[in-house]
Amino acid sequence: MDDAEASGVVITSVWSGRTKLIVSIAAILVGLVILFAARGVLGPFIWAIVIAYLFSPLVSFAKRRVGIPRPILVLILYAAGINAIFWTVWFVSPPLAGELRELAQSVPGFASWVEDQIAGTETVSVAGQTINVAAAIRTLADPISAVAREVSARLVELAFGVIEAFVKVLLTLVAAFYLLLAGPRLIRRLIGLVPEQHRAEAESVVGRVDDVLSAFVRGELLLVLIMGTATYIGLSVLGIPFALVIAVVTGFLELIPIFGPIAASIAPILLALFGSNAYGWPGWVAALAVAAMYTVLRHIEDYFVIPNVVGRIINIQPFVALFALFAGFTIWGIGGMILALPVAATGRVILSYIYRKLVA
Repeated sequence: MDDAEASGVVITSVWSGRTKLIVSIAAILVGLVILFAARGVLGPFIWAIVIAYLFSPLVSFAKRRVGIPRPILVLILYAAGINAIFWTVWFVSPPLAGELRELAQSVPGFASWVEDQIAGTETVSVAGQTINVAAAIRTLADPISAVAREVSARLVELAFGVIEAFVKVLLTLVAAFYLLLAGPRLIRRLIGLVPEQHRAEAESVVGRVDDVLSAFVRGELLLVLIMGTATYIGLSVLGIPFALVIAVVTGFLELIPIFGPIAASIAPILLALFGSNAYGWPGWVAALAVAAMYTVLRHIEDYFVIPNVVGRIINIQPFVALFALFAGFTIWGIGGMILALPVAATGRVILSYIYRKLVA
């Protein structure tokens, strides 16, 4: 039985090459228009594809080894994920909560310290410039008050935003569930749409894309683990407070190219500058030590982890990578920036295939 009979469609004539080209272009344009119109809800489905891609090999491996039906394995995966999150929070939350509580309690103390430093002082000199303290405080207070009024006026909007975020997370998990159920069968069906004489090439391209994306995922997970652990060790040795909180945040901020590592270093440098440390160093010395530590870790990441784990397979030129990152940020914010490199790597594989076909 051929594809036409299997689908219940009767075909009595064959389109010309010109007709096929026109219909194909029209279908692509219609698809792009639909995607553009529905761009507001694309986010959950894109992340669902990412989640399904990450965990589908695990489900397939378990199915081959134990022979349990795929739907049950997906349910077990979801249950295991929920349990892992629960127990991680259970064990990590006490020290994490302690550090967060200490951080919250230290904020008023820091404000009091600043107030004591400038109390009774009408002017201060910074880099040779004389600043009127009262005027500076008024200048800072006005926009802060404006922001506070704006937040108060938009509490209802904020509440709806929280509900919307919850719905998007739920939609992502449901969509990922259905994709995990389909698993390799979905890929086989998509490849099955390709004419038989081109099917081997399609399988080769899909396999190469899978290799690239798998390498990227492995590299990113290893990067988070290395940077988070190294940051915790380094800050603990230096005696910088809230080392665990900062390490967790640093690990996940590594997923955001360029801006993530820079943002991760700001809080610990400020804590070192204005807080205490294990060796009684002046604040500026501790801040320099923390900055040096982050610089060394950044170089280890750039010159060892990324080139050896990700770079060899993704193999994207720096110029292209930079363009992809900022194009992704322009299109879809931080999420687009995170997905920019794997999308660019996938595009490189596909364009390489098209080029080979054009010059063949």
